[in-house]
Amino acid sequence: MSAPTAAANASPTLGRGLRPEDGNYDLTSFRQVCHRLYYDKDPTSARQVDHILSRLPVQDRTMYARAMADVRSAYHRDEEIRRRAQVEHLLAEVEPASIVVKGALNGVSAQHSVPSVAAMRSPQARRFRAERFKRFLSANCHEANIMPGPHPFLRGLYATLWLQTRTDTNRCVEWTVDVAVLTEAGSGQSWTRDAVELLKGVLGMSERIQGPQVASTYADSTYTSRLSSALSDLSTSRAAPHPIEISIVEQGGGGPPPPVPPHPLSPPPPPPTTKSMLPTQAHVVKVTPT
Repeated sequence: MSAPTAAANASPTLGRGLRPEDGNYDLTSFRQVCHRLYYDKDPTSARQVDHILSRLPVQDRTMYARAMADVRSAYHRDEEIRRRAQVEHLLAEVEPASIVVKGALNGVSAQHSVPSVAAMRSPQARRFRAERFKRFLSANCHEANIMPGPHPFLRGLYATLWLQTRTDTNRCVEWTVDVAVLTEAGSGQSWTRDAVELLKGVLGMSERIQGPQVASTYADSTYTSRLSSALSDLSTSRAAPHPIEISIVEQGGGGPPPPVPPHPLSPPPPPPTTKSMLPTQAHVVKVTPT
């Protein structure tokens, strides 16, 4: 028997094209497989990636792992851009109180471009908003399927509505929400649409989107949406120069505060994404006369 040659024992290298039929890929082909894995969710590509990585020589694994990480990072960036574009589209599509107008105030939009305060506070409008709110909570806060991501959103929404009941009628509450909460906090494809429709179409909030702040920890990807609620009167608002934390504003109002749900002894587990835990702030702003 002849001794095996050095060429026969040589391991596959990055500089040589490898044959797909042999289960081997060069770096360019491996990137294409990773692209199909992340962008197309191809199960066959997932098995191919596992197979390729398990057969790689030790000296090649780091470079292939970096190539896979680059594709994964590009996918997450593209997904973030797509989700933020979806939020901006929904915010532009859903008019304030439009769902209440269609569902409970038939004919109001035919007479007035904006529903009146009295119409939005009518018994039928209140019942409709309560029903849609309960439906939203059942879908995202059910005991059988509790997700930690929506907790900051729901706590901020509760504080915003609570603050609105303790302010004068000529003022509204402005709630600062990171757009990542709308794109990543909930579960399922319907979270973004349901949250935007609840805030604007049901509760009658208006919004203005701010670009990334240079001093922000998430300056490379964070956009802020400021949602304003003026007891459904849909007036424009002027931002106060110094946002007030909820705990500080709570000390100033008169009268007994409404009952607050008991807090658990320990905080809820952190959500899958850090962005979902960004703090929300609400402060009172004076309504600009129209």
